[in-house]
Amino acid sequence: MITTITQEELMALGSRYHTGYLDEQAGYTLGLASRDGIPLISLLPKGYITELKDSQDRVSQAMKDGRVTAADTEGADALQNAAFAIAKLWRSKVMHRCRRAASMGIPMPEELVRVNRAQTGPEVIDQMDRMTKLLESRQASLAPDTEALINLGQELAAVLREAEDGQMVKKFHDLPETVKEFYRNKGLLYVGLKVINEAGRELHAGDPEKAAQYNFNILRRNHGRKVQAEVWEGISL
Repeated sequence: MITTITQEELMALGSRYHTGYLDEQAGYTLGLASRDGIPLISLLPKGYITELKDSQDRVSQAMKDGRVTAADTEGADALQNAAFAIAKLWRSKVMHRCRRAASMGIPMPEELVRVNRAQTGPEVIDQMDRMTKLLESRQASLAPDTEALINLGQELAAVLREAEDGQMVKKFHDLPETVKEFYRNKGLLYVGLKVINEAGRELHAGDPEKAAQYNFNILRRNHGRKVQAEVWEGISL
């Protein structure tokens, strides 16, 4: 089993990423896994690589179906995708701003200086809600434009919450079963590649150069870059 994540979460993940990039990323990542062989495979559940390759094959085959690719071209809501991408950057910016303040002797909550990973929509929303409240409580000790950063965090969380609460559920409910399955398989493929990346980084923990090869650079190229640049204009680090 690749993951125990729910079918709805898998569809949401699968709809978020460009299919061609995901397929290309799979070829790259599985190639690394093949190169590392048994040492890497031993870190994964039995048959994990084989199951992941099967998922990639199903995605590749579905791409030949015009009805599926037409639906995939429409993709998930563009606003949600942009918000999700910017939310990750927002968390990083908040963390570095608060670390800088902590280094200057200003007390900062642990959750603002050590941001845990959050991948699914609900996890990101919950984390951003907590971070914006903590950021508000320390606003007077931070840079003057921190209010803009707080407002942006609240707006991003609201966009993601609206999508999670209704829009995406309705979107997936109305899709043909073949397209739902396509998104599920894309979600499985993404999660499986993420698991392999973590295994690869563990395997090469003592070799940063090799560990860094396990990344999502292919999948995430240009992901939200234009929107991010527009949003961050005027908000200094």
